[in-house]
Amino acid sequence: MVLGRLVELLRSKPFHDVLRERLATPLGLTTVATTTYEAILHRAAIGHVETDGELAPTKSWAVRYFSTPSGSHLAMSARDLLKFVHLHLTDPALAELRNPQLESVPDFGGGVRGWGLGWMLYGDGTVGHTGVSKGQKAFLRVVPSAGVAVAVLTNSSGTEALAHEIFSTVLGDLTGAETAPLPVPPAHPPLLDVDRMCGTYRSTLYDITLTVEDDRAFLIRHPRNELAKSFLGKHEDRVEVVRLNDSAIITAEPTCDGHQVLSLIGSDEHGRARFLHNGAAAHRVC
Repeated sequence: MVLGRLVELLRSKPFHDVLRERLATPLGLTTVATTTYEAILHRAAIGHVETDGELAPTKSWAVRYFSTPSGSHLAMSARDLLKFVHLHLTDPALAELRNPQLESVPDFGGGVRGWGLGWMLYGDGTVGHTGVSKGQKAFLRVVPSAGVAVAVLTNSSGTEALAHEIFSTVLGDLTGAETAPLPVPPAHPPLLDVDRMCGTYRSTLYDITLTVEDDRAFLIRHPRNELAKSFLGKHEDRVEVVRLNDSAIITAEPTCDGHQVLSLIGSDEHGRARFLHNGAAAHRVC
């Protein structure tokens, strides 16, 4: 969102207009849609979400417009996405964006070891990005040294395993790069550090409580506003978790998207974790 406002200030135009003028049109990206009004002109996919164990089309195509600069309204074909990647692989000036800017990142189970400027940095020289919208998920992995890029665009749940299989096979065969395995709980997980880990954490959408009951740990989410209620679809979400390592927990049972990993970050004056992080940070409130 800050990026979008900065672009508007520098160019005196809305973010989506600058994106089309400076990138989409010069690169000949014919399927790029920067707004819902443009998306309807193409074969735009509808996301599918799981409700009561069944997959159904989402009720809204994208999240609110204020999040446009984060990619929430941007849509394109896999072919056009790879054209954009080709620019990054052939313009030496853009290689700087792949240099590490942050080399210590929370463990979310996806194999990310650091961040460049916009790029997630994986092992074996692989970079990429993963984006999520309403019932949709886009995966991109690139091995710049080999000039190989793979894009997987999906519009349903349960796509992590599919993307992982494609990346591990294609990148392994073509470049020798290894893809980190999907996270699973330890066979004999250690007990939670209750004093450090347990408590209630707050994000803009949820109050999230990590608690232990009868020697079992649970993560309980309570929506804080109507938007969160629309995402959650119920008053409370309760899932069992186990300890993955000293700074992360993992869901005990997989959903259609596999196991979710959440990191516990930082320490307050009492030695308790300050944040519960799963891609969006929730700060401790008690």
